[in-house]
Amino acid sequence: MAELTLQKRAPEAEALRALSERLGDPDWLRRLRRQAFEALDGLPFPQPRSRRLDLDWRAFEVLLPEEAPRMEGRRARLQLRNGVPVAEGGAELPEGVVVLDLETALERMPDLLERYLHQAVRFDTDQMTALNAAFRMGGVIIYVPEGVEVSEPIVLQQELTESGVAFFPYTLLIAAPGSRLTVIDELGGPTLDRPALTSGVVELYAESGSVVQYVAVQRWGSHVVDFTTRALHARRDAAVRWVNVSLGARLSRAVIRAHLLEPGVAADLLGLYIVDGDRYIEHDTLQDHIAPHTTSDLLYKGVLRDSALSVYSGLIRVHHGAQRSNAYQANRNLLLSRQARADSIPMLEIEANDVRCTHGASLGPVDEEHLFYLMARGLSRSEAEHLIVLGFLQEVLERIPVERVREEILEDLEAILFPAG
Repeated sequence: MAELTLQKRAPEAEALRALSERLGDPDWLRRLRRQAFEALDGLPFPQPRSRRLDLDWRAFEVLLPEEAPRMEGRRARLQLRNGVPVAEGGAELPEGVVVLDLETALERMPDLLERYLHQAVRFDTDQMTALNAAFRMGGVIIYVPEGVEVSEPIVLQQELTESGVAFFPYTLLIAAPGSRLTVIDELGGPTLDRPALTSGVVELYAESGSVVQYVAVQRWGSHVVDFTTRALHARRDAAVRWVNVSLGARLSRAVIRAHLLEPGVAADLLGLYIVDGDRYIEHDTLQDHIAPHTTSDLLYKGVLRDSALSVYSGLIRVHHGAQRSNAYQANRNLLLSRQARADSIPMLEIEANDVRCTHGASLGPVDEEHLFYLMARGLSRSEAEHLIVLGFLQEVLERIPVERVREEILEDLEAILFPAG
């Protein structure tokens, strides 16, 4: 992949003021935006490990909001286009459950947003998180009150249909104590003629005793350079299944942080990525055991073909006093061509002496003996390879909680790895 070089434009302070005024931000949010913007120059750029990226965010036009219809926030599906809510539908949600764009939510529940917004993902982490905090337009909040169970999956569909722009999607999920829900967060759009930059943030708050299943599916067009930061704050006895699926973008770098804050937390962390052409994908994960008696189980699997490159870097960190922590981390990669490459960097940082932590990584081509076995039973080489890839990914696919999503990911896999003709 050639370096992406973009020419600088004038600073975007004017766009920041226009954005706040047009959205009618409260004072505390205006201050947050301004602080994030002023911190930009002093923060590090999250440079990918194995791809030099010469990129300046000022080269992109910051999207400003259009007039949007008012959402009721009582339906299980919300669609946004370029950060603007365009439709809601699906099943009616239980009393008190909210699925809303942030601008409407700021009018209805400002105190809740002030409490949670940009607390799990701080704006001063790096330049991309600061850009999101400063220029976020649109965004979604999902809130489930204490003890409420949402039986139908909540579906967010966020689409980018512009090129030459900087886009800052944001998802805030708050599961109050004892609540239960499943969320499918789908991000995508067509491939267009000019580069686009996305810098997304997701904050998940799983309060005590809540059960959360969250699936993020990224299908950006191949003109997109994508930076994403997602963080989980999990409280006592919360159970979280968190699946990250990466299928699109020219270059994608995802930072995943799971903070296990109190005893009894169990986090099931899954990833699946399919990479072709000369695309690049990077995952940087943290299993952060802050409290004792916490469990995390991470499995990320990828399939690469052509001259694609993936990098996985994962850290299990067990803090002092976090005794009886149990953590597992595995990254597996299947290479379908000689030019494809996968780098894996598993790490441990242990400050307690009564823990169980293991990690591992593997990469390699399709086993020729497996191919021979299947071909000897009448399959073509392509058909045999196809079955082996499906079998390799099945361990992650079967743990995605919604059948429709599993089927659509399988269709994506077919289109990327085994295109017709």
